[in-house]
Amino acid sequence: MRVVFFRILVLALTLASFSSLTAVGQQSYARTELPPLLQFLDGREVNSPQDWKDRKKEIRSLLQKYFTGTFPPETPHIVSSIVVSDESQEDGSRRRRIRVTWSTPNEASFEMALWTPE
Repeated sequence: MRVVFFRILVLALTLASFSSLTAVGQQSYARTELPPLLQFLDGREVNSPQDWKDRKKEIRSLLQKYFTGTFPPETPHIVSSIVVSDESQEDGSRRRRIRVTWSTPNEASFEMALWTPE
């Protein structure tokens, strides 16, 4: 029972902390407007372990919709990769920053650091 209570507490705190972080144009819940943890969006109460499993799925979908997002239906391809910086260190290692650009509608990119030992 303690484990279930702890998980519920962690989930409630997680939802509370994510409430202000939403995608552009999405509905936002203020901390005081968060839906009750043990109540479905349609108003039903969670009364059994199966209800809790269903509620967890509902919460997961809310987190995906308003915070994390989902994977794209089709995996984007790498359009380009550019070495932004390349530095040799005194110990013989090399540190590089590489920018990778993907074939998304806005050509999203990210940089990564690559450290190669001697």
